[in-house]
Amino acid sequence: MKLSFCMWMSLILIGSASPVCAAIESQLAEKATVISKVIQGAGHDSAMLDFKGPTGRSTSGGTLVQQILSDELSHKGIRVEKLSADIQINVKMTISQSVQNGLPIITLAFEFGLTDTDEKPVGDINSKLVVTNRNEIARITGIPLETPNDSVGKGLVPAISVALRKPEQKVNGPQGTVIRARDGGQFGMEVLVKDSPRPVSTVNGLAFVDLKQEDKCKIRLINDADYTVAVELTLDGLNSFHFSPDKKNFWLVPPKNQLVIGGWQINEKDAEEFMIVPLAESAAAKANSIGNVGVISAGFYRAYSEGETIPESDDPEFIGHSPSVGFGTGATIDQQIRRVKVTIGANLRGLIPVRYSKPAL
Repeated sequence: MKLSFCMWMSLILIGSASPVCAAIESQLAEKATVISKVIQGAGHDSAMLDFKGPTGRSTSGGTLVQQILSDELSHKGIRVEKLSADIQINVKMTISQSVQNGLPIITLAFEFGLTDTDEKPVGDINSKLVVTNRNEIARITGIPLETPNDSVGKGLVPAISVALRKPEQKVNGPQGTVIRARDGGQFGMEVLVKDSPRPVSTVNGLAFVDLKQEDKCKIRLINDADYTVAVELTLDGLNSFHFSPDKKNFWLVPPKNQLVIGGWQINEKDAEEFMIVPLAESAAAKANSIGNVGVISAGFYRAYSEGETIPESDDPEFIGHSPSVGFGTGATIDQQIRRVKVTIGANLRGLIPVRYSKPAL
């Protein structure tokens, strides 16, 4: 799968849809079609979305699923309301683990249903969506993880299993501000305010950074691996290219290198600052996708240059694949990029989330 990316000095991006999300988007689009027909057939054009995740898990509640489902319903004429509606879409996520042919298997299952204000079933959409793709499971659960270099592909399932049971994000670096998925991890992220790294704390194994309204932020992506990585950077669940013509892109970070992203890319020359604003003014709220507000996330994949040999285990052609503030847009800044071509490996190598809306303990 050939993808393009852009580069200007230290700023590098890759263009094309995420290899992780394509399958889940397609399945949820089908569910949204069925749901929207039932809602409209009952004489309504809006609904609330109630999502229940498994208890005792580190998952952020399937925020990726909520975002995609909300977007798909909106495209089909159904408004997803935040406070009240006559119809409620109920989504329940469960996680199970098993062993098949001696290998660990993780399965996510989503059950869908509709109820009215009296909690009586509406229509007959009782159905289930099952996800077994390890990349999608990692992204849906939003857990911090990183796979060892010598276990590409097969190492991701054990990493997910461990992270689900007990996430253990690490914070290191000279100032104690570099966030990593695990101890000794090769990938890292820092949140900068006024060009200074913001202090990080950990709660129940998850990283948190304190951001206040009107803070203007930059994100530093760190690659200590000996190969180039493509990084999908999202803020409040939105890709950092959400405001550009290509809404889903990747940033490229060379081996043993770092990259600082200063804002939402809007074209090949300019970006708009990442700025903390009231939730109602946030980019996620305007996109009617607030399920993942409060989380900055970086997904790391290996990037292969033209002519570079891709192992079969990482070949995309072979494998297939309630806060009060949020991130809005600030002033326009200079952030130039240009396009080149690489191939993005099929396997997620690392996922680093950081929460900036700390929950009450």
